[in-house]
Amino acid sequence: HDFKITVTKPTCSENGYTTYECTGCKEKFVGSETFKLGHDFVNGKCSVCGAVNPFKDLDAKGAHIYYVDSILWASSNGITAGTSATEFSPDETCTRGQVVTFLWRAAGAPAPKTNACPFNDVSPKSYAYRAITWAAENGIAAGTGEGRFSPGNTVTRAEFVTFLWRFEEEPVFGGVNPFKDLASSDYYYKAVLWAAENGVAYGNGDGTFAPGAQCSRAQVVTFLSRALAK
Repeated sequence: HDFKITVTKPTCSENGYTTYECTGCKEKFVGSETFKLGHDFVNGKCSVCGAVNPFKDLDAKGAHIYYVDSILWASSNGITAGTSATEFSPDETCTRGQVVTFLWRAAGAPAPKTNACPFNDVSPKSYAYRAITWAAENGIAAGTGEGRFSPGNTVTRAEFVTFLWRFEEEPVFGGVNPFKDLASSDYYYKAVLWAAENGVAYGNGDGTFAPGAQCSRAQVVTFLSRALAK
C-alpha cells in the first residue's frame, strides 16, 4: 500500500497525531501521538492560543498539566468558581455538598420537584440545599445514615465516581476489574469500572484505585470534564 501521511501538530490542550491513509482503498489509521504542549499564561491569558485563565495558582506545564483545561472548562461553564477571585486551590479537598452542587450546575441547576430536603443536617439556608434535594430526588446521591447527608464531609474518590455514574444514568461497563483494592461487593464497584473503562478516572499505577482516598478539587473537576465536556 501507498499511504498519504498527515501530521496533526499538538496544541496547548490537544495531543498531536499522525494519520495514514491508503491512496488505494482510502482506509485510515492513526499512528503515534505527540503530547499536548500546555498553555503559556502571561497575565492571565495564553500567549499561544488565547485561553483565559483567572487563576494565578494554575501551573499549565509539567506535572499539573492534566487538570488545567478541566478547571478552565468548569470555570467558564459556571460549574465551579475558585476559592477566591484569583485562586482555584486545586490541591484542596472537596466536600460532598460541593461536588453535588457541581453536578447540579452541570445539569443546568434544575429546580427540585419539592423543597423538602430529606436530610436533617442540610439547612434551607445552605448554598447546597437545592442541589442536594435535587440529587436525592434523582438517585444521584444518598445520605450517610440516620437522616444525614454530611455535606461538609470530604468526598472520597469512590463516592464522587459513584455520584457521576448515577448522574450519567448508570451506563453499562465491560466487567473486567483491573484493581486489587476493588471487590464486586463494593457499592461503587460498577461505577469505578465504568470510570476506568471510559477514561474518566484512572488508578494509581500500582494496581489500586484507592477508593477511600480524599478527592481534591482538581481531581473532581477533571473527572467531571472527562465525563461531560463535549
